[in-house]
Amino acid sequence: AAELYRTRAEATKEDLILQVAKGYYAVQAVKAQKANIEANLFKIKELLKLTNAQVANGLGRKMEADQLGLTALNLENQLNNLEIQIQQQINLFKLSLQMPLTTEIELTDTLNEDSYNLPELIALQPNYNNRIGLTLIEQNQVLNKINLNRYKASYWPTANLFANLAAQAQPKNFSDFLGSNSWASFSSVGLRLRIPIYDGGLRKTQVESVEIDLKKGEEDKRQLLSVYEAQFENAKKSLELNLNNLNPLKKAKSLAEEIYVLSQQRFQEGLAPLTETLNAETSLREAKNNVLSALFQVRMAELDLLHANGQLMKFLQ
Repeated sequence: AAELYRTRAEATKEDLILQVAKGYYAVQAVKAQKANIEANLFKIKELLKLTNAQVANGLGRKMEADQLGLTALNLENQLNNLEIQIQQQINLFKLSLQMPLTTEIELTDTLNEDSYNLPELIALQPNYNNRIGLTLIEQNQVLNKINLNRYKASYWPTANLFANLAAQAQPKNFSDFLGSNSWASFSSVGLRLRIPIYDGGLRKTQVESVEIDLKKGEEDKRQLLSVYEAQFENAKKSLELNLNNLNPLKKAKSLAEEIYVLSQQRFQEGLAPLTETLNAETSLREAKNNVLSALFQVRMAELDLLHANGQLMKFLQ
């Protein structure tokens, strides 16, 4: 029973670890998105400075400077919204850790492709021996078998020996207790035999109830294994899908960066309108966000796959 309670505690701990890990990556994803917009805002402001200088020297158009200023304002508004989202995600993260909201925390990792290694988990083979749910069922089955043997044993006759040794005194005065003639000793030895004859069907009911529990436990184990198999296959497919999406998104981001640099140069040389640069900036921002979103989904799929295979706690250690 003590082992069963410990296993239940481990199950609760594993679920909490999964929730905390996903919350941690959720905060990282929003912070990475904010860093992406900050980088683009810096580029827009640099371009705005150049355009304002051109306007001041009569070489640029004020309308283009206004367009850049409007783009900068929109990006700053997005940054403010993301800062709120970050605080919301951090608060949820603290709640998952049962941490006071006033506690200051700092995340040391970042979610970006430069510091990320593609996982090798897609080669992971299913192994459910470490799944705590199965362990709980197996421990319950052990207890049921112990109860079954105990109830079956109650059908058998039992016999036990007993012996008693005692002494008694009844003197007229309290001081006579010490006198040797005041004491009388006696002893007994016997055999006690119990033969179960009729109990109103109690033992039979107890045995049948435990046998039903054992069959139910086997069925629960079979169904749980089916659930684990489905969870493992779904998590593995999800990881493969998100990994397949990641590479083309990274290529699209690299292409968007090249287009943005080229459009910026063409605008500065007066060979392209500002709209080309702004469109390129929007495409670059979206491409970066797509990569970050894919990385986040890969992380989530990793955690689900490790959890489905009973490796989550070992991985985090």
